[in-house]
Amino acid sequence: MQWAFILVICIIAISVIVIAMVRTRLKNKSKELAEKLNHISAYSEKSNYEQAKERLSALKEGAFIDIPSDLNNGFYGRVISATQEKDFINHYKVHFQEAYSLLKKLEAFNITPSETISKFINDFGRINKLVKQHNDGVITFYLTRTGTFSTIA
Repeated sequence: MQWAFILVICIIAISVIVIAMVRTRLKNKSKELAEKLNHISAYSEKSNYEQAKERLSALKEGAFIDIPSDLNNGFYGRVISATQEKDFINHYKVHFQEAYSLLKKLEAFNITPSETISKFINDFGRINKLVKQHNDGVITFYLTRTGTFSTIA
C-alpha cells in the first residue's frame, strides 16, 4: 500500500515537471516566433534581384510593420488583382501556418500568445477583407478625383 502511494506521488511529480518544461519550451518558441515575425520581409512584386536589394535596405529600415501596412504600402494607389491577392497571401502563408500551429499548442497549455503572434494571425485571416477595403478606397479616390475610373492601368 505504501509503495503504491509513493509510486503515485512520483508519477504526479514527474508529470508536473514535464508539463512545466513543455510550457517553458512553448513560451520560448512563442518569443522566437514573435521575433521572427517582426523581421519577415515585406511583400514585393519585383524580380528576385530587385527583392534581394530591397531586403538588404529593408533590414536597415525595419520594413515590415504588419500585414495591413504592407498591403497598403505595396499596392499604394493601385487596385489589387485576384492574382496579386493570391501572391500576397502566399507570401505570408508559411509564417501563418507556423504561427497558427504554435497558437494551438499554446492554447492547449493555457499560455497566452504574444500580441505580435495574435495580431499576425488575425491580420492574415482578414487579408481578403483588407484587399476589398483597399480596392474600394483606391477606386473611390480615382472616381472622386477624376470622375472616371479609366486612369488606373
